[in-house]
Parts: sequence; C-alpha cells; structure tokens
Amino acid sequence: MSVKQTKKQIASLVVNCRSQKISIKKFFEVIEVQQSHYTDFSYSGNGAFSFVLKATNQKTGQIIALKVTECDDNDINGMKQVEEEYRLLRQFSNCKYIVQVFNCFFLTEEESSDDDCSNDDEEEGKNEKKEKNLFFVVEQEFCQTNLENFFTQCRLKKSYPCQQQKEVMAIQMLDSVAYLHRFDLLHRDIKPSNFLLSLDEKEIPTVKICDLSFASALKNNKSRITVSKIKGTQAYFAPEVEKGVYKKGSDVFSLGLVLLELDNMSNFNFNDTTNEDKLEIKFAKIFPNYQIDRQSYIYKIAYQCLNYFVENRKQAIDLLIQFIQENQNYLAVELSSVINRKSEQLSQIQKTIIEKQQKKKSEILELSQSSKNQKHFKNLIQMFDVLQQKPFKAQEYETILKLLQSIFKYDSNFEFISVGAKGLVLGTFNKTLGIKTVLKIQQVQSKHEVVQEVGIMRDCQMPLVIKFYGYFYLSVNKQDDFVVYEIEKCSGNTQKINKQIFYHQFYFNYVKVQFIIYYLKVTQNNI
Repeated sequence: MSVKQTKKQIASLVVNCRSQKISIKKFFEVIEVQQSHYTDFSYSGNGAFSFVLKATNQKTGQIIALKVTECDDNDINGMKQVEEEYRLLRQFSNCKYIVQVFNCFFLTEEESSDDDCSNDDEEEGKNEKKEKNLFFVVEQEFCQTNLENFFTQCRLKKSYPCQQQKEVMAIQMLDSVAYLHRFDLLHRDIKPSNFLLSLDEKEIPTVKICDLSFASALKNNKSRITVSKIKGTQAYFAPEVEKGVYKKGSDVFSLGLVLLELDNMSNFNFNDTTNEDKLEIKFAKIFPNYQIDRQSYIYKIAYQCLNYFVENRKQAIDLLIQFIQENQNYLAVELSSVINRKSEQLSQIQKTIIEKQQKKKSEILELSQSSKNQKHFKNLIQMFDVLQQKPFKAQEYETILKLLQSIFKYDSNFEFISVGAKGLVLGTFNKTLGIKTVLKIQQVQSKHEVVQEVGIMRDCQMPLVIKFYGYFYLSVNKQDDFVVYEIEKCSGNTQKINKQIFYHQFYFNYVKVQFIIYYLKVTQNNI
C-alpha cells in the first residue's frame, strides 16, 4: 500500500471524532514538514476528541503512538485540558501501569496579515507573521490494543486468558488507580477503553491506564469534588457521581465493574446489562441474573468495589494489599503505589504470608508423615502377629515400636528384618549418622551381661566384623527391661543380612569362649 493510500485509509477509519477527513489530510501535510522524523503511519484508534496513530520515530528507532488532538480556537479550556493531561502523564511516568509519554508538540501554520501601520519608507510587502496552532500531538508508548477491544477479540475467538493472567491484570489495574489516588488525583473516567494493553513477545499483556483528560486533583485536603457538569462515561458512573459528587471511591466503583467483566468475559458483557441490573447493587446484589464466578479472588475484590455507599468502599491501595495477602503467588508483581507505611504493611504481609505458607506446608507434611507412619506401624504389627515364634508379647512389641518411633534420630519407617528366640532385628535410618543401621532388640536378663557384651563388641571392632555403634535401654514393662544394640547394616537382601548377623553372633560367641580360656589360664598361673 502506497503512502497516499495509507493516509486515505487512516482518514476513513477515524469515525465519531471531532477531526474530520479534511483535518486528517491537513495533519499529514504539516507533520511531514515540521516533524519529518515520524514515518510509517497506521491507524490505532480514536475517541471523541482525538485520534491515535502508530508510527516510527526515526530519531530513536522506536515504534510509538501519536495521540493527535485538533486545536479549537473556540475551546481554550479544552486545549488547556489536553496539555494538562500530558503534564500529568509525565508526572506519573514512574508507575509501570500508567501509559508513558515521551514528548509533545504543536503542529502550526503561519498566518499573514498586512500591517496597516506600515509606511512607505518601510520595505514593501513586509507582513507580520502569526502562528496558528492546528494540532496538539503527544508522543507516547505504543500499546497494541485496549481492554475493550481485548474483550471483543477474546469473545470472537472464544479464547480467554487463564485465571492467573487475569489476576495479574487485576493487580496492575488496582496499582495504577492506587498510584493516582496516592497523589490525590481522581481519574473520573475509568472504563475498559481507558486501559491500554502492551503485549510482549508471548502475547502476555501489561495493563496501563490512560486518558487523564477528565482527571481532577483533590485540593486543600478535601476528600471530594462537587461539580455541576458531570464528566466521564455514564454507564460506569458510581451512584454518587449521578449527584455531582466525585471521590476516590467513585473510581473504585468504576474499576469494580471493569474487574467483574475481566473475570467473566466469556459469560458477562457489561454492555448488555440494564440500569435495573445496576440498581440491584444498592441491595448488595451483584448482577444476580448473570453467570458470574462468585468464588474467584477477583470477584471478592470487585464485590467490595461495588458497595453502593461510597463511605463503605475500601480504597484501591487497601484492596490491592488484601488481594496480595489472600493470594501469595503475586508477591513478586512489581508495584508502584505501595510506599512508606503501606510498603511496611506489605512487607509485613509478605513475611506473614511466607510464615503461613511454611507453617501450612509443615502441617501438611506432618499430617502426611503421620498418616504414612500409622499405616507403616500397622504393617509392622501385622508382620509380628503372623509369626509362629514370638520373642515378646504382642503388647511389648507394640510398645517397643512406639518408643523407637519417638526417638528423633531414627526415621520412623522401620524395616522388619528377622526374629529369633531371644529377640528381633529392625532396620532403620540413623539421621544423626546419616546411614542405615540395624537395631537388635532383646529382653534384659542381666545388665552385667549387657555391659560385658558391649565391652567385648567394642574391643573386637575390626574390618571383618560388623560395626557396633552403641546401645540403649527401653522401659517396656519396667525400668530398662529391654536393650537395643545398634550395629552396621550391610547391603544386600534379608537373607544375606541374616547370614551376616548369624556370623557376627558366631564370632561374638567365639570371642567369649576365647576370653574365658584366657581368663582361666591367667588364674591358673597366679595360683
């Protein structure tokens, strides 16, 4: 498409705007002369007073948007308003979720008039030159679409963002409104078309509030603005605005309507609602005749936004903090409105959320582990019950298991290895040593014998002998009536382990015999 055809197409796409085709043609004629570094124009959108073009700034190499407002000599206040909008956008450029502006300028034309006061001595034909403002142009960041068009496209394609994506968008919108309110600025025209969407390479949107042309500042610490002429879009008006009263809560109400549609765009189109539907809000009924997800996080916030009475509506910053507090997944979302006391509050919330999250995980882990332990405990009991030869009574065995499970250094999932006439052998994991070990459990006949056996085992530690780690007593029926020897667990199957324990017992008995022989020889020599 040629440049001429592009210009013609743009002029035909601009509808319901103060700028007509002839004005748009004039715009291109002037900008090519006065701001020739803007090229590659295409239509992006328009409102009642301005149209927006996508373009390339050849000086910076950036793709940008040009918001063009035709100047009207008869509307001085209107022109002051668009200049004020640029100033405000520049002022709030620190917020990621407010559209960024880079530059502004007037496109002008010269007017010539004969100077009636000139005399014949002056240069003939000398004229006074005056400049007439034709267009006021704001250069701002380019956003591919707005929220209203986004809703429409999603419905046409029947393809909708996931809940997590919608929740991030809701946080961004809350943050942008809270940021304006932080500086006591009321937007006064919150609606889907005044939220722009900047899409990244993965088509994930970042929502940015725009159009501060109706914005008003609260002055002298006042909490409200009273006007005789209402501005904004009536469908999104809060109840008090109908009476000429604007408060921060008025923006919050309008935002609640937008959030409700964002969260339910497949089933709920706000344009299809009636005034009667909106009046239901007075009775705390939020569009009861529509299919709306009333369990979502976004709905909980929107419900509070849509309180009929402005005094009972929470501020945007408080709703933002509440949203994050209830859904810790979004702690990492960049925020601009949360500073000073609110920042400390959010930090505390983050800390509390993390603590709660850790506690919840710990409780779940404990419950899971407890359930697992109980099941394993029953299995160990069942294995003991089917034994034909039992070294202990069933009640004694159950008590032993409970006592062992209460010892922190052992993993509670014991392994049943073998049983004999004098005791049984369990496998476990020693968390202190970081290794698997075997617990040989016997009933105590004499503590003297226990000490003697332990002494011999310690004296006989060598590479071919199973390692001995220690021993302790258990009080089952009475004080210290059972003993537990902890020894090395060798790799292999149960049969192999039993064989190793057998050889260990054999070697242990052999050592005892040799010790007795040695003792007798020493005694005989002394005699």
